Amino acid sequence: MKSNFQHPKSVVRYIILGVFCCLFYIPNAKSQTKAELELKAVVYRYNNALHYDSSILVINKFINQKNSSNQNKFYANLYMSYVYKRLQDYLQVNKYLDIAISYGLQTNHKDYFLAIYNCQKSFAYFDVSDFSKADSLMRPLIASNYEYLESEEKGTIMIQQAFILLRDNKIDEAAKMYKDAEIFMQQKCPCDLPILYANVLQMYVATKQFDKLEECYRKGMAYADSCGILKYKMMCTQNMYYFYRKNGYYEKAMLYAQAWDSMNLIFKTNENIQKLNDVDHKLQQKLKEEIISKQKETILKDTIYINKLIINGLLFICFIIIIVFYREWRIGKTKLRQRLLFTNQLLEKIEEERKRIAGDLHDGISHDLISLKNTSQVLPNHLDKDIDTIIENIRSISRNLHPVMFERVGLKTTIEQMLERIQSVNRFLISSEISYKNTLDAKIEIQLYRIIQEACSNMIKHSLAIAGRVSINDEQKMVNIIIEDNGKGFNVSQKLNDTNSYGLHSIKLRTKLIGGKIHFESNSSGTKIIISIPKKS
Repeated sequence: MKSNFQHPKSVVRYIILGVFCCLFYIPNAKSQTKAELELKAVVYRYNNALHYDSSILVINKFINQKNSSNQNKFYANLYMSYVYKRLQDYLQVNKYLDIAISYGLQTNHKDYFLAIYNCQKSFAYFDVSDFSKADSLMRPLIASNYEYLESEEKGTIMIQQAFILLRDNKIDEAAKMYKDAEIFMQQKCPCDLPILYANVLQMYVATKQFDKLEECYRKGMAYADSCGILKYKMMCTQNMYYFYRKNGYYEKAMLYAQAWDSMNLIFKTNENIQKLNDVDHKLQQKLKEEIISKQKETILKDTIYINKLIINGLLFICFIIIIVFYREWRIGKTKLRQRLLFTNQLLEKIEEERKRIAGDLHDGISHDLISLKNTSQVLPNHLDKDIDTIIENIRSISRNLHPVMFERVGLKTTIEQMLERIQSVNRFLISSEISYKNTLDAKIEIQLYRIIQEACSNMIKHSLAIAGRVSINDEQKMVNIIIEDNGKGFNVSQKLNDTNSYGLHSIKLRTKLIGGKIHFESNSSGTKIIISIPKKS
């Protein structure tokens, strides 16, 4: 089942989004005081504007009030955990939840506050994929029929429980839980249904019910549209993209990737608008404070005039900054294109020089040694063997510099010969499955040969593998290459950020230069390199 949960954390983040779209909607809000409700509203506004420092300051000020009650301190620390959840700092999330319950247990409503604590704690553990702890906290809440919890929280717990059942391969129980959650949420919180359908998509993938994916996706998108929640649409679309890409439906995956990019652009634009609105709100608040303090009409007018100038100035400066950044971006893009062109030309020149040197070694020095051996008088036995060794070393160097028969026999045969040499020299089992039809340009073919050569070299030197495989599949629009082994694997992100990983960086750069896309997968069971190269239309 592991392969069906390649992106659980991204799914988990979107699950928790359903609860925190109403971020501080605390159960039984009627029990909250006016001060607590005001604090909730202020922190909610600061968090949505990404001003987390301001949230922390206002919460600390509230906690440190002399007349602050245990209930006040419970809610304040609970709100603090929400701030750190936004920052994805789960050590601090758990810390403030623990502080909150220490005050909640000192009130007359221990069961009420304990239910809130267990609910939020289960969300935090679920966020970091500690499903066993999340499950242990959710079970008492389920057993109590979700007492003291609001509809959004009940729906989220049902979804999380179904996710755990699916993860434990309890397919029927998971399907029933998802169905119960769907019926409940349709009645109580229909705007959170896209979260449910995003998880049901995962279930259909895990159980290979691919025929139900599109219908499930349409349901999620319909509810997200009706409620006007763009992030839910992005969540459903991203899950579809992951599925189609993972299962090799690259055209469909590309369509969903493009749709997600369009939604993300709109989302970022809305975020920027929110930030601008927040700046405007602060300016207006400052203006109001000055009017109250000075109580003079003339100063009021001057202040309004000055603030208008400031706003116009800021807008003008922002406009100039945007132009400057756009210009720098265009220049940077041009420079990057030039660097890639230079690198491509450099690799071509290097390859030409490799070819020339290989030819000189193979056709010149090697032939001269053979000629010397054949025309000389009878040589001592050890000298005759030494000449043979030198000739073979020169041929090996020549093949490594440039495959001598590449232009004549083609990519497929050259790769097969290279793999045979690797297997014979290194006592390493490496197989191939190549269905290539010579559909790529010769310059791309030689770079592809170098990529496979480098990958096989890494496999031999570093992977501790006992077997490997190279596959080339020539499809209608793409040539797909898979290079895999059963070695010890490595941390992909760490290696790609390591400047000393020359082999991986070389593979990645060469793939980019020939217009291809590359994806690395690696764990303790082995490593897989997947490369897709588009054909020229």
